[in-house]
Order: sequence, then C-alpha cells, then structure tokens
Amino acid sequence: MPEVALKVAMSCGGCEAAVRRVLGKLEGVESVNVDMQQQKVVVTGTASPEAVLQTVAKTGKVAIPPSSTQYLYLWCRTEFSKLRSFARGRLDVLHKARAAAGIRVLASPKDLYSC
Repeated sequence: MPEVALKVAMSCGGCEAAVRRVLGKLEGVESVNVDMQQQKVVVTGTASPEAVLQTVAKTGKVAIPPSSTQYLYLWCRTEFSKLRSFARGRLDVLHKARAAAGIRVLASPKDLYSC
C-alpha cells in the first residue's frame, strides 16, 4: 500500500486530532500515523500526495514533504511568532503594574518589540 509522508507543524494534541480527523475523512486513506515528536504524518492508502497535502492545509497547518528545508524555516517562524506574542503580553502586564505603582516607564512596550 502506498504511503505519503509529510512534515506538519503541530503544537498540541488539538492540532494532532484535527489532522487525524480531516485525513481520516479523505477518500482512499487506510490509516493515519501521527508522530508529534518528529512533527511527521504518514498516510497509508491510495490517496494522492496532492490530495493529502491540500487536506492537511484545510486545518491551517503548514504541511510539506519531509525532505524540504523550507519546513524548518516555517516551523521556526511559527514558534517565534508564538514566543513573541507571549512576550508582548508579559511586557504589557509589567508596564501596567509599573504605571499603577507610580514607577515611571521610560519606554513604551511598542518601542521595545517593534519589528
């Protein structure tokens, strides 16, 4: 039975479940194996690689063949974006606490993380 292997950027169990769910509904798919550790999805069946790729894309996840170096770039970009959002939220809380305590803030949060 033919296999289609993809690297898929997944960050949680919900991502894994979404990928399993949509691929399980795809015509020609016999089984779906998801490895969160390696960010890898292996689909066994007669479904074409293009159909598998398009189906995974419907979940909003980045999916590319595992040999592609672009995968690493996209994964790093996604993780950096999450980290930046987290840091922005923490800086906003810090500045609000300082302002409430009467401590003068020398720079606004936007000045610190403008990209």
